[in-house]
Amino acid sequence: MTVLLPAALLLTLTGVFSLYSSWRRREPSPVRVIDGWLLLLLAVPLWVMLCGPEFGVAYALAVPALAAWGLISLRHQPLSASAGRALKGRVAEYPGTLRVLQALAQFLLVTAGFGLLGLLITNAVAGLLPFGMKMNLLLTLLIFPLLWASLTCWFLAGRRRWSSLTALLLASASAVYLFV
Repeated sequence: MTVLLPAALLLTLTGVFSLYSSWRRREPSPVRVIDGWLLLLLAVPLWVMLCGPEFGVAYALAVPALAAWGLISLRHQPLSASAGRALKGRVAEYPGTLRVLQALAQFLLVTAGFGLLGLLITNAVAGLLPFGMKMNLLLTLLIFPLLWASLTCWFLAGRRRWSSLTALLLASASAVYLFV
């Protein structure tokens, strides 16, 4: 147990540093990217052996994010004051009421609507699997954020938003049908 923690931390921090150094270069190195992701992937079983499956996966996801945040904050360089002076003479454009309402509706749809939809679909699919209640809950907790982000990206990246919204509403109706 005492060897697992330093090994997991070393693999995680080395993987994050490899990805970070590749990101900071002018021309990213595919070898560093692959090495970074492989090191992060190799750290997951160590975290799981150290803390159990639930907390191990959580640590395997949280520690690289915190390490990357730390690296970025260490390299942060504040902007100079001259950058703010260039915008002084410009007048800000205020959007109309319709644009504000559209943006608010889109925000509410993406945050609350797609979050609920992703949770509903994930929970319905997990309920159909032949696992126990704890495993279904774990599967829902792991897949739900990925589905929520995927639905949001799909909706915001598409040009025809009504067609993607219709498909999402049909998926939610089928998920509701599975629960009833």
